[in-house]
Amino acid sequence: MDYIIAAGMFQAGIAVALLWLNKKRNQYDNLLITLIACIGVHLFAKWVIYAMVDDKDVKLAMNTFIQLAYGPLIYLYVRKLKTGFIPLTYLFLFLPLFIATVAYFSVISSLFVNPVIGHAHLQIYNNWTSYFIVIGNGVYAVITSYLLKKWKKNIPFAEYKLIGSICAIFIFLNGLSIICMAIESNATYLLALRYVAYSLFMVICFLVVRHKYVGTNPPEIVADDEQKSVSDRKPILSSEQLADFADILNTYMRKTKAYLDIDFNMDKLSEDTNISRRYISETLNTYFFKSFYRYINEYRIEEFILELNKRIESDVEINLLSIAYQSGFKTKSSFNLYFKKIVGTTPTDYVKKNQDSLKKSAIQPFVFRLL
Repeated sequence: MDYIIAAGMFQAGIAVALLWLNKKRNQYDNLLITLIACIGVHLFAKWVIYAMVDDKDVKLAMNTFIQLAYGPLIYLYVRKLKTGFIPLTYLFLFLPLFIATVAYFSVISSLFVNPVIGHAHLQIYNNWTSYFIVIGNGVYAVITSYLLKKWKKNIPFAEYKLIGSICAIFIFLNGLSIICMAIESNATYLLALRYVAYSLFMVICFLVVRHKYVGTNPPEIVADDEQKSVSDRKPILSSEQLADFADILNTYMRKTKAYLDIDFNMDKLSEDTNISRRYISETLNTYFFKSFYRYINEYRIEEFILELNKRIESDVEINLLSIAYQSGFKTKSSFNLYFKKIVGTTPTDYVKKNQDSLKKSAIQPFVFRLL
């Protein structure tokens, strides 16, 4: 058991270092780093107990307080992905962790001073923390899974898959915890189950590092559509028809804001407007002189700047990536790509250069495209 815990500690330490040194690290990653660091602390505490403590009750039954941090961290990560910031009031979610931390070190002190009384305190500590860990982390995992599905359109695919996998692991770990509580007297099975649990912690570390360095976003096809054109086809729509279809498309987009759907495509546009794909393609290319993706993403950029302006006027924290996801972009790369194409500069530079003017007008740069 010592070896698997030591391996997990080493992997958690490497994971934290890799995440911290990642040049693409953002404010969301701080929660992931904290999660991995908590896993490292958890395994370190267990390693100290297994390697240096002879007391069987302490080895088999002393819960580690840091487990109470896992649920709130994954919950807050999803919250921050959706809203862009976390109010300080949410820190109360870590109150059970704080109480358990004080109790943990109090029990250790009690065991040193008077082992008999210390074991009585240990039993009370384990009973209470076991219920908090199982119920708390289970509830957080279920709620977080629900929010993932509810906000699927506003959360990047990569983060959606990562947190979904972590929630599934924590739900499974909760099942193991319940089994451990039921067979507490059987040391052999208890150690085997903990071996599985510590191995799953290593899986979480691996998933997070892979997410940041490899990524799990599906390929987003944009270049092919940019190159498509109907210029080599014989026009089938008159100028009056093109104008009519253009008006229908613009009215539909303004009324429904369908572009906020990250999976919105030409098939959906065709179905909702009752205009064939070929007519839509010819209208976009001949009337607007742009591809479908360019047309949709201009609306998304406009939505992005409108939301940015609201946040500046309200004097709240601004998270560009969060606003981009809310505006319909699926990935950071596609957002940066189209923002640079449409606006002519990066989002960060745009905000720096236009901080004052944004408060006065949010959509000035894009009005021309509808004229």
